[in-house]
Amino acid sequence: MVRAGISLPVLQHLMGHPQIHTTMLYVQLAPPGRLARVCPRRRQPRAFDHSADAMSQPRHNLEQIFETQVQNLALTLQPFTVVKYEYVTHRFVGYLRATFPGFRRLSQLRRGPHMLSWFRWLCELRPPIGNHQCEQRLLCLRRLLDDLAAQRD
Repeated sequence: MVRAGISLPVLQHLMGHPQIHTTMLYVQLAPPGRLARVCPRRRQPRAFDHSADAMSQPRHNLEQIFETQVQNLALTLQPFTVVKYEYVTHRFVGYLRATFPGFRRLSQLRRGPHMLSWFRWLCELRPPIGNHQCEQRLLCLRRLLDDLAAQRD
């Protein structure tokens, strides 16, 4: 069992690994009676650079914005929950890139064309995902966008 309370084969399937050995690279084993935990794969956070060069760097792209927000959430969430947020952001940004090629900035995001079409796309996936999975993905995205909006204020 891992700390998230799921079995190793389920974790293997969720991570998309073809062999259990690959999944074991990301799981720390614990002595009997203690729970194991999943090792994070993401990079370590970088220190903030106050130099003038940092201020002249180009704006972050969508992937970087969402990745930073997920790293912020990772400070308080279980590792398995962080994996879900990473998955949702990857799929959402990939969908936006494929469906709306001119979409470059978060300020361009609108409910009408962007969000509603992504919700429709989730419902039309084949094989279909369950209502619970769809709801979880929507809630993850909503939390990320709410947090990003709160940071702008």
